[in-house]
Amino acid sequence: MDFNELKNKIAQSTKQAFLEIYTQNPTQEIYSFALCNNDSTIAIHPSANSVEFLSQIADEDDFNYYKYEPSEWKFEYKGAEILFKEINDLCKKAVDLHDDDEDWFYQFQNKINEKCIEVLEDLKNEDFFRKTTNQDLFLTFSVTDDDFNPKKQEEIITRLNNDFYKEDYFKWIKSWANNKKRAL
Repeated sequence: MDFNELKNKIAQSTKQAFLEIYTQNPTQEIYSFALCNNDSTIAIHPSANSVEFLSQIADEDDFNYYKYEPSEWKFEYKGAEILFKEINDLCKKAVDLHDDDEDWFYQFQNKINEKCIEVLEDLKNEDFFRKTTNQDLFLTFSVTDDDFNPKKQEEIITRLNNDFYKEDYFKWIKSWANNKKRAL
């Protein structure tokens, strides 16, 4: 598989997905966008959230979880569905050729995940989101049903976000980890 070609397809799909979400929801203040994949299959998809939806579903105790967790966002699996299906079908064909090779699958998936992160980083550096919305967005990459190790998650957040979102996210993660320790 040509990963540069795949990256171009992901970038094109990501732009289209974000523009669809943003333009089809003019009364929503979109503050976040993510690309996501699945731990056990290749299922790349976009996710986005709005301030309005966040205020409806989150209370004080879990506000930041809903703020920063793409699987809880309003616009998960929304935008450019046909393009993302084509990408996932291409990936599935490659995976099917190596059906019994788990090591190959995880190496392949890691390459795809890195391409997704690179796409978001490129779009951030191009000011794609800022030019579209006139504000910075929280950007992330997430793998459904898997937790990145903390260092990898920190690297992703640092690569994709400005100081405000980085600081807020890391403050939340630190308090969340401390709360988990107290609960044990």
